[in-house]
Amino acid sequence: NKPPELQQKVTEMIYRTVSGLASPPESLVKLSSYVLGEYVGLCNEFTVSDSVKLQLAFFETVDSRCQSIILTSLMKIAMKADDVKPCILKFFDQHTGSLSFEVAQRSKEYLGIFSLPENMFKRIVELRNSNIHVVDDIFEPKQVSIESKSNTSNASSYLKTFQSNDTGILLNNPAFILRAAVRY
Repeated sequence: NKPPELQQKVTEMIYRTVSGLASPPESLVKLSSYVLGEYVGLCNEFTVSDSVKLQLAFFETVDSRCQSIILTSLMKIAMKADDVKPCILKFFDQHTGSLSFEVAQRSKEYLGIFSLPENMFKRIVELRNSNIHVVDDIFEPKQVSIESKSNTSNASSYLKTFQSNDTGILLNNPAFILRAAVRY
């Protein structure tokens, strides 16, 4: 584990670099989206809203793989910062009809996650040390165990509905929270 001061310094340096470029290379946009999604809460040089605006500014200028990384970053930010959540959810909603299947599907899945009742949302998404870890390389369906005995049938119903509409997976593992992406 890296000390938070190092994560903060690197994230702020990357933000300054990317925000100072009119057309940064996609590799730099991918890197900045990743670190902003993970560590934006540690930074003092810019606001969470500034980081969202930066990512949205580059969204239409990059390919769909990079757009997918930006969407994931925005999801992480929306989970940690309530003040930008409405803007991000609106952005997801606008892209559910994207011509890029990956972008449309991620947008739909992320909206689905945020539409779950709060008690289900907390079971699916675990916030550890204010960072949200998304597993990008696991494509096997997983079962989510229901811990609470009260409302088990209601909770089970929500999970079944979510899983039947989802092309990603749900994990109930303390090391990971979730992968909502397309299985190929």
